[in-house]
Amino acid sequence: MNQSRSKKFFRIGRRQSAMDVMPTVPVDDASIEAWWIVQPGNVLQDDVKVMPTEEKAMIDSLYVNGPQKAGKLDLDVLRRIYVKGLVYVDVPISDEDYISVPPLEGFVMNRVLGDYFETLLYKVFISIDEYTPVSELANILQIEIAEVKDAISIFCRLGFAKVKNCDMDVVELHPSWVASAFGKKDTKDIDDDTASSVDSETPSTPMTPLTPGMDKLGGAFKLDEEVTTPGLGPANKRIGFMFDSTLTAFLMMGNLSPGLKNHAVTMFEVGKLADESLDSFLAELEKVVPEEEIQGEALRYFHHAINLRKLVRFLRHNPALAVENPLSTEPSGGLGVDLLRCESLRGLDQASLNRVLKKNYSLLLSLAPMSNEARPVCPLVPPHIGCPIPEVHSIWFRLFVYTLIDSHPATVVYRKGEVLKTLPKVFLVH
Repeated sequence: MNQSRSKKFFRIGRRQSAMDVMPTVPVDDASIEAWWIVQPGNVLQDDVKVMPTEEKAMIDSLYVNGPQKAGKLDLDVLRRIYVKGLVYVDVPISDEDYISVPPLEGFVMNRVLGDYFETLLYKVFISIDEYTPVSELANILQIEIAEVKDAISIFCRLGFAKVKNCDMDVVELHPSWVASAFGKKDTKDIDDDTASSVDSETPSTPMTPLTPGMDKLGGAFKLDEEVTTPGLGPANKRIGFMFDSTLTAFLMMGNLSPGLKNHAVTMFEVGKLADESLDSFLAELEKVVPEEEIQGEALRYFHHAINLRKLVRFLRHNPALAVENPLSTEPSGGLGVDLLRCESLRGLDQASLNRVLKKNYSLLLSLAPMSNEARPVCPLVPPHIGCPIPEVHSIWFRLFVYTLIDSHPATVVYRKGEVLKTLPKVFLVH
C-alpha cells in the first residue's frame, strides 16, 4: 500500500495501483478457522488435469454439496487448494453474534483521510463490546447491518476480533483438525479418545481428554465457558475512564514493559481497552518500576504508568462506587472499567456517541489534564466527572477565576524567558 501511494516507484518510474503490488495468491501461513465457510473458486480445466485425486474430490464436493464449514474438510488438502486460489473462505457473521476484541498484536494501520470504509471500521472498533449483538450494534450506530457485518468479518479474518461461542463440536471436526492440535499423536488414537470421551461424558461435563491441545486450534472450539452469559450484558453498566493520545504515547515510547506496547496499541487504534483485558494490562503495569538513575522525561513516563495502575485498581470493582440495584439482594462487587480514547469517541456522530455511552456506562471520568487537541466528551447521561474543556487547566482560566472571585493567593505573571534578580515584593510576606 505504501508503494502504491508513493509518487514514484524507483525502477518503474510511474505510480502503481494497489493491485500491482498485491499478492496474486493467498500466503502459505494464512489463518483458517474451523467455522469459516469454504466456497469454490474459479477452477479451470487446466487446473483439474494436474490436480491430485484428493484435491479434485474436495472441489467436486464443494460444487455438488455447496459451501461447507472448513472444520468438516481435510485441513491439509484445504490449505493446498486455498493457496492455489481454487477456493476462497467467507467469515460468516450473523445478526445475533457477539464480538470481542483482544489486545492487538502486529497491528499497523496507514490511515487514509476521507476513506469511507476505513472510517466505518474505526466506528465499529470503538463501539464493539462483548454484550451487544451485531444487530443492536448496527442500530446504535445507525449503520446498515450488512456494512457492520462486513467490517466485523474483516476484523475476524485479520485476527483483530473474535466471534464468541462460534466453536464447533469436536465430533463435527475432521480428524485432521484435531491432529493438527496434537502434533505427532496418531489420528486413529485421537478418534478413539474422542469417541470414549463422548460416550462417557454427561451433558454438564466438558470433554477433558482433549483439553491440552484445544488452544492450538485457532478458536475452532472452546471448552471453558465464561461466567457471564453473552446477550444479557454485564450485571451493571461500567465506568468509562477517558484519556487522550498523550497517555498511549507515553506507554508506547517509554519502554516501560515488554508486553505493555500491545495494550497501548489497542488503546490507540481500537480506542478502547475493555474490562475483560484489564487483568493482563494491570499485570504489565505491575512490572513498571522506575530505577534510580531514570530522570527527566523518562521518569515522567514511569509516573504516568504507575498513577494509571493505581487509578484503575481503585475504580475497578470497588464496592463503594457500585450503583444500587433495588431488584437484587446480593451485595454489589462494584463496576468494571473500560478505558476510552477521546479522539476515537469523537469519530462517532453525536447521536451514536450518546447511545453508546448511555447503554454501556454509569459514570464517565476523564484524565487530567487533557491535551488541547483532545476535546473531552461531556454527555448529559451518564454523568461526567472531569474537565469539560482543556482550557480549564490553563493558567489563564485560573487567573480568570482569581479575578472573578477577587480572592486568590499571591500571583504574578511574567513573560517566558524573563530573568528575576530578586524575589517579588508580593511574596516577601510568605
